[in-house]
Amino acid sequence: MLEKYIRKLLLACLILLGASGYANAQMLSPDETAQLVSTTIKPILERNHVAGATVVLYNHGVPQAFYFGLASRNQQNHVNASTLFEIGSVTKIFTSVLLAYEVELGQLDLSDPAVMYLNDAPISNPFFDQITLAGLAAHVSGLAQMPASTIRNRHQLMQSLKTWRPAYKVNSWWRYSNIGFGILGYVLEDITHQSYQAFLKQQLLNPLNMNDTSLTGSPCLSCAQGYSWNGAPVTTTKTLLIIPAAGSIRSSGRDMLKFLGAALSLPGTPPELARAFQLTERPYYQTQYGNQGLGWEIHDFNQLGSDGYINTGTKILTLHSSSAYSLSGLDPQGLPMFDKTGSVAGFRAYMVLVPKQQTGLVILVNAAMPRTQVVLAARKVLYQLIN
Repeated sequence: MLEKYIRKLLLACLILLGASGYANAQMLSPDETAQLVSTTIKPILERNHVAGATVVLYNHGVPQAFYFGLASRNQQNHVNASTLFEIGSVTKIFTSVLLAYEVELGQLDLSDPAVMYLNDAPISNPFFDQITLAGLAAHVSGLAQMPASTIRNRHQLMQSLKTWRPAYKVNSWWRYSNIGFGILGYVLEDITHQSYQAFLKQQLLNPLNMNDTSLTGSPCLSCAQGYSWNGAPVTTTKTLLIIPAAGSIRSSGRDMLKFLGAALSLPGTPPELARAFQLTERPYYQTQYGNQGLGWEIHDFNQLGSDGYINTGTKILTLHSSSAYSLSGLDPQGLPMFDKTGSVAGFRAYMVLVPKQQTGLVILVNAAMPRTQVVLAARKVLYQLIN
């Protein structure tokens, strides 16, 4: 009887907070949620010999956080709310929000060619001239995934693009590109006259009180140690330091819970950031595997199976190379689910959310492990939270 009363009281509180329109009557209690996370997440950590992990979530607007294992096997320090993990390509969502913020201010238009804003754009390359800001953020630019191993800085990267030729017509083919997001970071630097790190802190981290979050490459006392496939300690993926906007952020569970809340547009999110997040959460291109927002991959939650796959029959996990068609940032249909994976040396990250249900989660681990297992486990938790 007491548990039933607590659930009713919780739902009543959600009504007052404006979240009740999406809360369902079978919402899991905090204890049930903790049990779900433990039984779903812990087995993959044990199977892959993961040292430590963080899981933070919102269950219909109600926050919870879980910490597992060790930040460092050598130091034997346990993962906690302030332990920093490298989040890899989840960084791209931060970059997309900063881009959307500038669009909301009228400083940029997503249909603008990137060359309009780059101080060192490749001269006389008609192919590069066709790349738009939306194209960079939606992975349809045709640019390669990573810079060549001989490239050491921005100048060398931009020089290399003078002779670049796309394999497919620009804006017609979805192909994941870290270089594309690196160039978006350069655009933001050139129009704001600030470093990517400074602009990130000013417009996103400070307003959300994300005081733990920073870029990799500097000393860090609270950082988790990353581990390779064979369990050996590894260091930061140095190539990404050339293009920090693509994958160089490290963050804590405490901060990622704040970021997740903003992505869900929960009460207390600064209005200008809420609008920026919502602009990223629209489909700009359609592929045969799902839609692409600004940074986010977009799927219909109603197609999500209890096994974590999008449409159990076809076993779609994430987008991959295919033809793409412009949707021009239309409002998403159905019950859209937004997600983003992140993989760098010694770390895996995954963020998934359904804003219409004010529900989502982030998982961070400090070990190389199959991305599929991280994604499926997180989605299984999400499925049970909403259904």
